[in-house]
Amino acid sequence: MSKKSTKSCVRKTKSCNPGWHSATVKIVHREGFHTRPAAQFAEIAQRFAAEVEVRCGRKKGDGKSILSLLALGAERGDKLTLRTRGPRAEETLKALGKLIQKG
Repeated sequence: MSKKSTKSCVRKTKSCNPGWHSATVKIVHREGFHTRPAAQFAEIAQRFAAEVEVRCGRKKGDGKSILSLLALGAERGDKLTLRTRGPRAEETLKALGKLIQKG
């Protein structure tokens, strides 16, 4: 079961792994998930103690590592699955989802 807001590109999904919070986010930035947004994403992720995992297709990366994020090769229109667990995981997920949404 998933919820989708009409204004939002962030779609929360139910995780089959206990303790994980997840959301699917569509990349809207015209240049995709390039260096600057990846750096901003990693910087925000590092502010939180929660573990952050990002998936794009079959690739998986550490949300706190710029190189790992860039290796995903995510482009405009691609969907990222963000997963967080640990302290303040839901707050972390919201902050990262908001960043991707604003492009």
